[in-house]
Amino acid sequence: MNRKLIAWSSLVIFLAGCKHNGNLQVSGTNPIDFGEVLIGMTATPQTVRWTNAGTQATDIDAVAVRPGNVFQVSGTWQAESVAQGRQSQTVSITFTPSAVGQVTGEAIPSGLSWAFLAEADQPTIQRAQLQGRGVAQIARGGLTITGGHWVSGQELDLGDVQVGTSSQPKIFNVTNTTGNAVSVSARWIRNDQGFVIAGPGMSFTIPAGITMPVVVTFTPPSKDAFTDNLILSDISGRIMVGTAVKGRGVQEE
Repeated sequence: MNRKLIAWSSLVIFLAGCKHNGNLQVSGTNPIDFGEVLIGMTATPQTVRWTNAGTQATDIDAVAVRPGNVFQVSGTWQAESVAQGRQSQTVSITFTPSAVGQVTGEAIPSGLSWAFLAEADQPTIQRAQLQGRGVAQIARGGLTITGGHWVSGQELDLGDVQVGTSSQPKIFNVTNTTGNAVSVSARWIRNDQGFVIAGPGMSFTIPAGITMPVVVTFTPPSKDAFTDNLILSDISGRIMVGTAVKGRGVQEE
């Protein structure tokens, strides 16, 4: 007999015997909530776990997330992982908001062999619901953002600036509402967008009950739109304050 015919016959027999009456259910909280995340930054990965409540093994070859530009699978997915009866399979998912506002999505497992199954043999799949909120500012640990050119819920906008020149300074105030002095270090997440902390410096201390103005300027390197995040962290590296910053480089024709 022709070897190709034998191989094809074996494949048909194998697929005919694949009874995948699995029942994949999301274990734990659903939806998975990433909370508030500064736009342009990535949240701590959240674990989604599917437990197979069915009686048959079910292959999970991939997990798709939507929208893919905001939610992503973290790390390398091990194809051909099998979630058998009463066992489970996990995947880590990240959230990187690109704009201010609430974002919802979903994670959907799939298997290559499912396409060959009869409708009655298809596994039952519960989709994991995902949600998170992109914010323009965060403040915690007794520090708050107030006044200056800052507008609640909006990025600090340096406006349109001629390429190669510096903008007018923009200010936002950080107030220490605690009973102790707080020392912070400043940093830019991307640090190549033309934004500069003009004052009070990259490291400073805010005494208890005092409001400290933070001054930002922008020198666009080219004709384009630029964004970055300014982060103030305490000595342990914990983020205390964060604000999204934007500006546009313009050039006379």
